[in-house]
Amino acid sequence: MFITSGMRADWLTCAVRTGGPGAGGVSLLLIDMETPGVSCTRLDKMGWRCSDTAAIHFEDVKVPAENLIGPENGGFIGIMRNFNSERLGMAMGCCAYARVCLKEAVEWAQQRETFGKPLVKHQSIRIKLADMARQINTTQAWVDLCAWQVQEGRDQPADFAMLKVQATRMLEAVARDAAQVLGGASYITGSKVERIYREVRVNAIGGGSEGNHARSGRSAIVRRTRMNEMTSGWTADAEAILPDLVTLRRSIHIEPELGLQNPKTLAKIKGSIGGPAAEFREGPST
Repeated sequence: MFITSGMRADWLTCAVRTGGPGAGGVSLLLIDMETPGVSCTRLDKMGWRCSDTAAIHFEDVKVPAENLIGPENGGFIGIMRNFNSERLGMAMGCCAYARVCLKEAVEWAQQRETFGKPLVKHQSIRIKLADMARQINTTQAWVDLCAWQVQEGRDQPADFAMLKVQATRMLEAVARDAAQVLGGASYITGSKVERIYREVRVNAIGGGSEGNHARSGRSAIVRRTRMNEMTSGWTADAEAILPDLVTLRRSIHIEPELGLQNPKTLAKIKGSIGGPAAEFREGPST
């Protein structure tokens, strides 16, 4: 159900149950759409109308054993790899959609006049536009970080899951605010904001729902029980991207026994509990 490009596809990659329960019993099969017993039904959608969506039906379908993709019962890894790239791509798409919404909202606010002056001259509108830009740019920074982690081979599936939640919620908020700026014009077919607003829900649903993503991210964070391991990874990323911020590593390094390694912070902690204050000397800034 809800198969993207299901009406025009020549081949299907299907996850099938070949073993026991759970992820260890799933395999991937390549199935020809012309195989007897395979049929499809077109589904009409709210948005994403440039791409067809279908319900695929199987009735006594026989698939050759050589159509197995990868090892038997090892298909779940392939599914997750596909999800990782899909979620990163969708997050990038959300940023692009949101920028289009912001651009159209700004242009409309500059042209439309109310109470004798352009909309953009009203403080409430300027605040709304600034907040839209803030949400877009912060999400874009996370997208760029995850893309860099992929290039460096340091990507984590939970990061993509949480990023997609952030990106889709950002798009929903920005599209809504853009529609508020345009007013009635956003509800008339033809504006870019109207077109993009219809894509909000499919981005939140496609590639896995928000609830599943939030659960995946939470579980991954809980598994990172040693704070020093978690922060050392973060600081390594930060130093590679921003080599001039050397002090970042010093400020968030974790000492397993004492909790903090930064001498200045440690001195404050010891002083607050009546212990000896550690000597701290400010190093040269970079």
